Amino acid sequence: MSESAAPDPPSSVGYAEALAELDTILRELESSDVDVDHLADRVARAATLISLCRERIASARLQIEQVIVGNGLGATITRQGLEGLASTSLNETGNLLGMMAERLGRPFVDYVIPSGYPAGGVFVVCRHDDNQQAAIEYFKLGSGPYYTLVRPFHLCSLEVGKTVRRVLSGGSVLLNNSTAPTLGVGAIAKRAMRAGELVDRGIGGFQFRGEALKLHEHPDHVPIGLLRKTALKRAVEPGQLITFDDIDILPSRALDIVIQQRTERAVQAAPMAADSPVSSAKLALG
Repeated sequence: MSESAAPDPPSSVGYAEALAELDTILRELESSDVDVDHLADRVARAATLISLCRERIASARLQIEQVIVGNGLGATITRQGLEGLASTSLNETGNLLGMMAERLGRPFVDYVIPSGYPAGGVFVVCRHDDNQQAAIEYFKLGSGPYYTLVRPFHLCSLEVGKTVRRVLSGGSVLLNNSTAPTLGVGAIAKRAMRAGELVDRGIGGFQFRGEALKLHEHPDHVPIGLLRKTALKRAVEPGQLITFDDIDILPSRALDIVIQQRTERAVQAAPMAADSPVSSAKLALG
């Protein structure tokens, strides 16, 4: 009986490598020559790899989902990468988020990490006008001023079908990322990488993680969804935000749209910069 080498720990396996190993395990299990002595180990390894793939996708997906909601509803974020507050009570955390939004002066999108109550679903934190408090409290909805409205499930697959039906019936889409988004998801290097290193994919890979960001603060960032089948032009460090100077991007309709939107934002920002005192002084001195 041959002795196989120990498999790589999950933290060192990328999404593409995990899929390839899963495919190998599947072929082994379907083979008539499968080693019964190793069957339990291979099944356990497959379960670990499946969990890893889900985590890799879920991390970037969460940031992307929040950005789409923010762009679609005209909301913002409080910081790059979102807050992701730990929560033992959604109502209490909702009150905190409500106060943060009020201090910010506008709505924002984020997520919480629940402990002690079920995860999943979506929620909205809102507040009443001063003249509504008595009526709301009379109907036993609480004293406010913040109220957390919860939908304890999030069934994207069903929402897609409902949206298609609504559009075919002449209605509007459920949520649009907008033609003038203010938020995006950038690619952050997870480790040091050399110039020329190949990039198989951004989302779900081991090389990058996605972080929500404000487009006007990072106009040169590369959206993580554009990182696919390409290579780095120069070395990057862990935690570095990837820009168009760092990597070659394959031509695509998505890239065309990103470049067009960048150009439009730059044109819109030019008059604002010219009106600022600092810019005026530079122009006068120039």
